[in-house]
Amino acid sequence: MTAHTINLQPGDTLTVTTDGAAPPPVDPPPVVVPPQPPPPEPIGDVTLIDATWGVIGRAFTRDYGPFGCNPFAIRFTVPADAVNDGRPRYISIAESGGPPTLRHAVLSALGGSFGAGIAHSYGKQVTINVGVGGVGAMGLTPGGTYYMNVRNWSPDAPGSGCTCESGSCDASVDCVW
Repeated sequence: MTAHTINLQPGDTLTVTTDGAAPPPVDPPPVVVPPQPPPPEPIGDVTLIDATWGVIGRAFTRDYGPFGCNPFAIRFTVPADAVNDGRPRYISIAESGGPPTLRHAVLSALGGSFGAGIAHSYGKQVTINVGVGGVGAMGLTPGGTYYMNVRNWSPDAPGSGCTCESGSCDASVDCVW
């Protein structure tokens, strides 16, 4: 292709004639998404429950073994194309055939972690709202893997803080996406 500079004066006319068809449009370069590393494995002795984003369901801790003083984690990955559509989404844990007990839940990028995390819930029923950005949601990143870590625990309980005295304080896990 040859470029020419032409200086026109007011009133001049420029006519361009080509001897062929217009060149085809140039496609934009493809968007390359780098591969994501696998999510880290939970730390410590943690029972893992995998949940699928978008699939509303209920799980029971008793199906994974007794839920006493050992914590469990619900692992889920936000789809890479997820957007905030305004729908409420949450994970909730409540009693299911066991005695009432205080629980502590932490939403985190690390399984088994009860540190700072993204959000906390404490009580006999623990619920954390999850979503992709927006008001009332945790602003999770599309493509990210997260864990809702749960333990039968209270800072006021003696020793380790475990609040399950019977050895198994089973719970139901509701994922509403």
